[in-house]
Amino acid sequence: MMSFRCTVSQTTKLSPYQLLFGREMTLIFDTNIIPKDSVGKNANAYLKDLIEKLKVSRKIADENILRAQERNKEYHDQKAKSSEFAISDKVWLSNMKKVKGLSPKLQAKYIGPYYITDFGPNHTYRIRTCSDDKDYGSFVNACRLKPFLSEKDRILQDIDQNMHLQPSTQQELSTTKDKADGPSDDDPNLAIPDLSAFAPTESKQLDIERIITAKYQGDKRQYRVKVKDQRETIWCPAHKIDQDLIQDFHIRKTISGKRRKRPLQHKYFTRSRT
Repeated sequence: MMSFRCTVSQTTKLSPYQLLFGREMTLIFDTNIIPKDSVGKNANAYLKDLIEKLKVSRKIADENILRAQERNKEYHDQKAKSSEFAISDKVWLSNMKKVKGLSPKLQAKYIGPYYITDFGPNHTYRIRTCSDDKDYGSFVNACRLKPFLSEKDRILQDIDQNMHLQPSTQQELSTTKDKADGPSDDDPNLAIPDLSAFAPTESKQLDIERIITAKYQGDKRQYRVKVKDQRETIWCPAHKIDQDLIQDFHIRKTISGKRRKRPLQHKYFTRSRT
């Protein structure tokens, strides 16, 4: 608390202690360095000097506060947008009341709808609820209001935006559609592609020596395996590995490859008898 009282404020440029007592706080370091006055001051002279110091300090603080407010207003006005509503416009109101015991994420950010009944000073409005026509009770700033759009209004707004598309945009959309459709079947220059490379082939199983670890890639399981006659390990899908080898891996090891203390006993991991 002492450090807060003797710290210079960024807004007033003075410490709270100086604004209250008209002088800076005397710290332990100051009492050891500054020599003590041998002659005492008269009480009236000290009081008069203190009042003058307090007047000067508070005047300086007021000027610094005004400068800080102007600077903050400039920062706010750079991104601020003025919202203009008309009488009888339906709006949402930001919900400032939070229910105790319920997470703010689960509470409604806006309540309503309301409709505007009157204008106030400094971009404020008086509103009433649409359900029971109850007055809100005080003027509400425009930053807490948001336009209310019913489902019908949203549909009309989407239609409006589509109707006002620029001709160039429509032409680009049609060109893109033609490219996506590709050439027509009647085109004489249409080449017949060679589909032999895409013919279905039988999945070949690798000559795997052992499974090291496993992981999920999406909804499919991949195994890191050691292939015979190869120095480096590779990741391989399950359909290319012998099922007995997969079962033996899950019985004896975890997915990360650590050895189990006790082998798993489950009907899924029962080895097939030959």
